[in-house]
Amino acid sequence: MIKRIAKRLKSSNRIRYYYYVYEQYRIGDRVITRYIGRLDEIVELYLKMSEWTGRDLNPGPPGCKPGALPG
Repeated sequence: MIKRIAKRLKSSNRIRYYYYVYEQYRIGDRVITRYIGRLDEIVELYLKMSEWTGRDLNPGPPGCKPGALPG
């Protein structure tokens, strides 16, 4: 779940919106809400991690083992 929170800036009296990510699930009759983090920080972390690994997230079938090629 993503929540949008509006905060009024003191210096300019403008409204700024912040987005926060929560996980929400139910156990019996109780609803559990757990804070995950700010949406912009999660996106930045995801982009940095995809740059670090540089690997394909859908690589397809594995290749042949060395020496197993016919001929």
